[in-house]
Amino acid sequence: MDIFNTEDYAVIGISGVGSTYYMAVQERSTDKVFAVVVLTKVSNENHLNPQFGYKIMDEYQGPVQAKCPKSILKLLPPTDNEFAKNWRQKCWNYAHALKLGDLPEGSIIRVKWSDDDIKEYKKKKYRRRYRWFNVNNPDRYITSQRLNSVGWKLLKKGNGAVNA
Repeated sequence: MDIFNTEDYAVIGISGVGSTYYMAVQERSTDKVFAVVVLTKVSNENHLNPQFGYKIMDEYQGPVQAKCPKSILKLLPPTDNEFAKNWRQKCWNYAHALKLGDLPEGSIIRVKWSDDDIKEYKKKKYRRRYRWFNVNNPDRYITSQRLNSVGWKLLKKGNGAVNA
């Protein structure tokens, strides 16, 4: 895949996160839109001869880098490819996780651990930190860090203090 061949491909959206770039790319012959991840690296070990390197992957390869911004994800149509679906879900999880700490105390979220394991958690302060307590079993809590690995849905926004 040569995405730099503008006769075959058009970049319809691009965003950088650190040294990684995320793109929504359209294949001109089929109008198919998919995500592309470009890793970049600059090596300044030899100041007289700096080196630049890059690696291009599409979402069908299941890239490890999964911090694609919402602006790019929203440009992508639904897909049947399992690697792409899993990668997109990781990206959405990351996008949501960034806001998890911003929710005020008293907020309630729903987490789907599996098809038959869905739990609700409420944000409360515990030992100078905020934790997410199981609504049905208030003695059990989970950290925001653990919740970052799964998708969640906000059910109720609390009125308390905001702090991760």
